[in-house]
Amino acid sequence: MMADRKSRVQVAVRIRPLGSHESHESVAKAPAYPVVLVPAKKKQFTYDFVFDDTASDHDVYAPVQPLVQSFLQGYNATVFAYGQTGAGKTHSMGSDGVNVRGIIPLALAAVFKAPLPAATACYVTFCEIYGDDVRDLFSRQTLDRATDQLSAVAVASAAEATRCLLKGSGQRTTGGTKMNASSSRSHAIFTLHWSSDGRQTKFHFVDLAGSERQKRTLAEGLRFKEGVNINKGLLALGNVLNALSEKKAHVPYRESKLTRMLQEALGGNSQTLMLACVSPGKRDLTESVNSLEYAQRTRKICNVLLSPAPADDPRELRRHLERVLIENRALQDQLALLTAQQPSGLGLSVAWAATPARTLFIAAAELVWNVLLQAATRLERVTICACVAVSRHPRARQVRQELQRHPTVRVWLLWVANAGAVVGCTVLFCVDLVCPSLLSIT
Repeated sequence: MMADRKSRVQVAVRIRPLGSHESHESVAKAPAYPVVLVPAKKKQFTYDFVFDDTASDHDVYAPVQPLVQSFLQGYNATVFAYGQTGAGKTHSMGSDGVNVRGIIPLALAAVFKAPLPAATACYVTFCEIYGDDVRDLFSRQTLDRATDQLSAVAVASAAEATRCLLKGSGQRTTGGTKMNASSSRSHAIFTLHWSSDGRQTKFHFVDLAGSERQKRTLAEGLRFKEGVNINKGLLALGNVLNALSEKKAHVPYRESKLTRMLQEALGGNSQTLMLACVSPGKRDLTESVNSLEYAQRTRKICNVLLSPAPADDPRELRRHLERVLIENRALQDQLALLTAQQPSGLGLSVAWAATPARTLFIAAAELVWNVLLQAATRLERVTICACVAVSRHPRARQVRQELQRHPTVRVWLLWVANAGAVVGCTVLFCVDLVCPSLLSIT
C-alpha cells in the first residue's frame, strides 16, 4: 500500500483578453516567469502557472493533467475556478455549452481514453448552490443538507459524461447584470465518481460564481439578493483559506454549504488546483488584485492525500473515524463555551433549542452518526454508547432506527426528553469497533 503524502494546492492564473470596450491593461504576465505584475499598485504575485491572453484552452488544461493521472491511480482530485464576474471562469472550465475544449471536457476525454479495469464503474453528479439551497441539477430537486445524496448518472464514455455536463449546465441559474449579460448566479460542482476494486475516487470540478460589487453591477431586487448570497459564500470560503494558510487549529468549514462541500478539496484528502481568472481591464483593477491575493493565500494550503484503499479496508475506516472524532471534539469545545452562557439543569426553556449551542450539538452528533452507519455494514460488531440530548430531532431518531436494524450493532442510548425541548447539552460518544484485522493495527 502506498504511503499517505502531503500535496500543496497548486494555483494557476489566467488573464483574459481585453474586451472591445476596454483600452488600458492593468494586469500583465511577466516574461518567462509565472509572475503577475500590477504596476499601478506596485505589486507582483508568484504562482505555479500564469497564462496571458495568448494562451489556448489546451495550455490552460496542462496543469490539470497530473491531477487526471492521480485520479486514475486512486486519489481524489479537485479543480476550482475563482474570480470576479465576467473574468472567464465558466468558459475556462468548459461548462458554458460553447467551449468544448475547456478543462472539464478535456479531463473527461483523458480519463476515458486511459485503459480502465473491466470492473470500473463511472457515474457523475451535478449540483449548484443557489442562495442557501443545494439544488440537484439532474433531478431539479432542492436538498435539505449539503451532505444529502445527489442523483447519480452512470456514464461509459467521455461523450456521455459531457452530455450530462451540458444538460446540467443548462439548468444552472443565470441572469444578466451590468458587468455580465449571462452571469452565473450560483456555485456549481460537477463530480466524476470512479469505483474499481472496491476503491471509491472522486474528481470535483467547481465553477464558483463571480465576486461582484453592487455599484459596478447595478443589481436590484432579485439580482441584488443573489449577489449578496454569492459574496457571503465567497467570504466564508475566504475565512477557510485564511485559517488553513495560517495553520489555525479550527477551520470554519461549517460557515456555509459551499465550504462544507469543499472541505475535502481544501485541507483534506484531495489533490487540488485553483484556477484564478482575472480581467486585465483598468476598471477591474480592484477586483483583479483581490482575486490575486485570494489565490496567493490558497497557494499556502497543504492537503494530505490518503493512500488508495478499498472501501471496506479497516485501516481506511479507522482513519475516517479518527478524523470525524477529532472534528467532533472541536465542535464540543465550541459547544462548551456557548453552554457556559446558558442555564443549567433540567429546567431549560424551549427557547434554548434555537440557540447556536443546539446547532453545534446536532452538527457534532451527525458527524459521528454518519461514520457509524458506514461502520455497521463493514465490521463484525459495533458497540455504541451515547448520551443524546436532542429528544425529537428527526435525524437523531432516523439514525437510531437505522442502527438498531443492523444485526451487528449493539446500541445503548440515553434519551433525555422534556416536551420536545433540549434539556441537556453534554454529549458522550463511546465507540467500540471490533474487527480482527483492525485490532492488529497500532
